Amino acid sequence: MNTRNQLILTHSAIVMALMIFVGSFVLTGWLPPPSPGLTPEELATIFSPDNVLMRIGVLSMCFFAPLFVAFAAVIATQLKRIEGQHHVMANLQFVSAAAGLCL
Repeated sequence: MNTRNQLILTHSAIVMALMIFVGSFVLTGWLPPPSPGLTPEELATIFSPDNVLMRIGVLSMCFFAPLFVAFAAVIATQLKRIEGQHHVMANLQFVSAAAGLCL
């Protein structure tokens, strides 16, 4: 992997973090978080099927979350370079990042 590709993938982590923040807090309306004193009916209206902004927020989180694996690939590449011939930790890091995306 060349340096240019690594820089592009490294900077994709910034885009991922920004879009997940926007999707999970701004679009869903969870900034500030819902009050703990809400009645069950008021809380149910937040998760109603016609809440289009929440759907867009969750969709944006799902769309930009794979950029985490791109960032993890750069980290794994650098770990391989550092570790040398036996790069077990780099393999573990990449597999853990891929598994973390599935959670």
